[in-house]
This record gives sequence, C-alpha cells and structure tokens, in this order.
Amino acid sequence: MQAQVTGDGRRTRFGVASILAVVFIWSGWIIVSSWGLHQVLTAWDISFLRFTSAALVTLPLLLRKRHDLRAIFNWRTLVCALGCGFPYTMLSFIGLEHSPASNAGVVVNGLMPILVACFSFVLLKQRIARAKLLGIALIAVANGLILVDGGLHHFYGMLFFLLAALCLATYTVFMRLWNIPTDVMIVSVPWINAIVFFPIWLFLAPSTLHEAGASEIVLQVLYQGVLVSVIALYLMTHAIHALGSATASTFMGLVPVVAAGLALVILHEPVSALTAVAAITCSVGIVFYNLRGARSSGSITMSEESAASRIASETNTVSR
Repeated sequence: MQAQVTGDGRRTRFGVASILAVVFIWSGWIIVSSWGLHQVLTAWDISFLRFTSAALVTLPLLLRKRHDLRAIFNWRTLVCALGCGFPYTMLSFIGLEHSPASNAGVVVNGLMPILVACFSFVLLKQRIARAKLLGIALIAVANGLILVDGGLHHFYGMLFFLLAALCLATYTVFMRLWNIPTDVMIVSVPWINAIVFFPIWLFLAPSTLHEAGASEIVLQVLYQGVLVSVIALYLMTHAIHALGSATASTFMGLVPVVAAGLALVILHEPVSALTAVAAITCSVGIVFYNLRGARSSGSITMSEESAASRIASETNTVSR
C-alpha cells in the first residue's frame, strides 16, 4: 500500500512538472514565433519549417503505421489536420505581425474554450453549463480590455487571432466528434500539412529562407517542429493521465499571464496596465471555466484541445 501511495505521488509530481512544461512551451511558442517574424524568415518560411521538420521527426511513427495508411490519410484527418495546421499558424503569425505577443495569449487561449463550447452546443448537442458563464464573462472582459487598450491599431491583429482560435476550435470539436486517436493525429497533422503546404510554399509564397542564418533556422526547427509538435503533445498527454483533464486544463489558464511575462522579459515588449489586467482576468476566466465545467458538465475543455493539439497541435497546441 505504501509503495502504491509513493508511486501515485511520483506520478502526480511528474504530471504537474509536465503540465507546467507545456505551459512554458506553449507560451514560449508565441514568443519564438513573434521574434522570428521580426527577423529574416517570413511567416510562410516558419510554417514550412514547422511542418516539414515535424514530419521528419514523426517519420518512424508513419513507417510503423504504413500498413494502415487509410487511418492516417483520409478526409476526416485532413479536416482536423488543417484545423490545427498551416491555416492556424499562418493566421497566428499574421496576427503577431500586427499585434503584441501578449495579446495572442489572451485572445487565442481565451476564446478557445468559448468557441469550443459553442461548437459543441451546435454539433454535439452539449449544453453550456451555467457554472461556466462567469468564466466566459471574464474571458470576454479580458478581450474587451485588449481591444480598448490597443484600439484600431490592434484590431487587425486580434481579428486574425480570432480566426486562428476558430481553426483550433474546429479541429478540437471534429476530432472529438469523429473520435480520432491522438496517435493518429500526431502523424497526420505534420504529414498532411507538409504535403499540402510544400507546393504552396515552393511556388506561391514569398520566402527569405535562403537569406536566414543557420541559428535562426535551427531555432525555429527545434522549437516549432520538435518541442511544440512532438514533446509538448507527449507531456500534455501524460499530464492528463496523471492529473485528469480538468486539472490539466486549469493549469493551461496560466498561459496568458506567462506569455505576457515572457514578452516583457525576452522581447522587451511593453505591457500596459490594461494588458496586464486583461492577461490576469483571462487566466482567471479560463481556470474558472474549466474548474466549474468539470464539476457541472461534460463538454470539451481546453485541455482536450491542447492534448491533441499544437500540434499535434499547437501546439499550437500543442500549440493552444
């Protein structure tokens, strides 16, 4: 009995460490992407590096499933893979080009639970529990504060963040609706996006990849293709098994605050008082939404999005 208790304690501690790592990886993705977009590489180049490198990393998994390729490549996995794939990353990158990185954590992560709940209501007939309404209200207030703080100058970027969140929400709901396993998506997402996006990048996209330095390329490959697309997904999946989806999703509420802090420290991006209040309000709203939702309803939570996500997504979102 004592050994079992000790084992459960270790599992819980490792689960907490895993989910905290995911929080920093997801928040760091916003920072690394924003930094990269203001260097030599274009948004198209970063998306290309993300999915091609992730495809190479997951090649052994693809080969292991080579006898059942129809499970990897079909119209359902195509819809889900594009939902958290290059349309999501490109929309996020365009948003980051026109809005501070601290806003991305509030808008994308904040709107995700609301959009998923709305889609779940329409497509899965899952009612939005009354207990979640306060969390939704806090998230709405946070986004309103961001809009007030930036005005029309940030509205364009926030619009693209909203569209990015919409993509992730679509991916999340349809993955749940069609019950697509995570081990399938971890292969489908990078490979489908690499196959579809490569000719777009090669023939249509503006590229400065040949002008970028090796260190810039290596950073994006390791962070986008390995850390976010593979490692974060593994850590989130483990955290959900060790802590439960409600607890894991509650920790993800830290992302807006952590992203704002990293933007200030690493990017030296000024964070106004309104933005700081918005990040804190959004985090509280996400935490309350997930905690109350776990007690009162069975609708999809942000953790389920992140677990399969960024990306496997994310990422972002793992990835969110």
